[in-house]
Amino acid sequence: MPIPVGLCQCGCGRPTGIARRTNSCYGHIRGQPLRYIVGHGFRGKGKPPLERFWAKVEKGSDCWNWTAARTNSGLGYGHFFVRGRWIRTHRFSWTVAFGEIPKGRMVLHKCNNKLCVRPDHLYLGNAEDNQRDRIASGNGNQGERHPLHRLTADIVRQIRSRHHNGEKAKDLAREFGIGSGHLCNIIHRRLWKCVD
Repeated sequence: MPIPVGLCQCGCGRPTGIARRTNSCYGHIRGQPLRYIVGHGFRGKGKPPLERFWAKVEKGSDCWNWTAARTNSGLGYGHFFVRGRWIRTHRFSWTVAFGEIPKGRMVLHKCNNKLCVRPDHLYLGNAEDNQRDRIASGNGNQGERHPLHRLTADIVRQIRSRHHNGEKAKDLAREFGIGSGHLCNIIHRRLWKCVD
């Protein structure tokens, strides 16, 4: 027997809310009852989160790779829906193996594999450690590798040299078509750190 409209279609029998806007991806129609209570309509309903998680991990001899949903249109980190929200898979794996992640800390990969969820390939670090790892592995889009770069390493050296010789930052910024804040970050080596 079909479940009446306005009740959660998962079978829990609880009433659902009304859709505030139309969203064709989820089948929501503005002003109509939702089909599910948030989180109840997920495909893995009934299975514990750990069982759903490990079913989507391919354990190899080295890395354990996540095989399901990814961020950035499939090019980024794995992510997993649990407790009503999306969480990155390496963070979930760390939490399961070692407990909560301290505030201000990041879970980083020793193996430089974004999809790896093997706990012994993960470690805690800060933003500086993360940036250092990205540069060392060649994954950092810095300098001329950044897809939106306007400057080159030679121009950055020229800017630093000319500023050191007394030219004003605002004049250099105008000449090279960049903001004065951007130019100051280049001069003080907060940007283009890879250029001597």
